Amino acid sequence: MIFLFVYDLLKRNHPAHFLLKDAPLVSAKVISANSGIFKIPGVKYKILLSGDYNIIGELYEVNESIMEDIETFFALEGVPIIRKEITVTSDYASTIPAFCYTLNQGILERSLATEIAYTSDQIAL
Repeated sequence: MIFLFVYDLLKRNHPAHFLLKDAPLVSAKVISANSGIFKIPGVKYKILLSGDYNIIGELYEVNESIMEDIETFFALEGVPIIRKEITVTSDYASTIPAFCYTLNQGILERSLATEIAYTSDQIAL
């Protein structure tokens, strides 16, 4: 069994949920602790990263084919994601290992460096 924690774009009633149409919903409310959802410059979607918040999302049971479809979708959208293993807590208080998608760390560092440089230039003016 592969569990996938989804937030934002892949959740029910969101634009890319069609990618999970064949995946059973395990829990409609799971929490990823020590996380944060950020809008990164140059990236179209919000991305889950380490942070100081608890992010509420959904948990699905998926297979490798569904994971590949999601990765293809993001690649076609120009979003460089990677799979990351995390631990989530279900609404029944059980802890579950799951995967989530996040931004490739190298891309994140370049994006933030660009944003910091841009902001510094703007302040200097």
